[in-house]
Amino acid sequence: ENSVNLTEEDSIDSLLKAYPNPANNYITIECEEATEILDLNSKKLFSFPKNEKKRIVDLSLLPSGTYIIAKINPNGTVGSHIRFTKI
Repeated sequence: ENSVNLTEEDSIDSLLKAYPNPANNYITIECEEATEILDLNSKKLFSFPKNEKKRIVDLSLLPSGTYIIAKINPNGTVGSHIRFTKI
């Protein structure tokens, strides 16, 4: 069998990083795949292409709350994800 099983912690640590958390007006996302920022209802707020490994995202227009950064797999499905708080 050629499948690899990752725990959520492994997948977050190796494939998707975001800091600082909690964030104020900016968050830095490190990921080699496309990523999206979603609200807790899975509404897409931001989308970023695969070609940038490190992105600094301006969160100043978002209200305070909890959001999700999702890694988007090449087939379009959501891979690992991180919750973060905008203060």
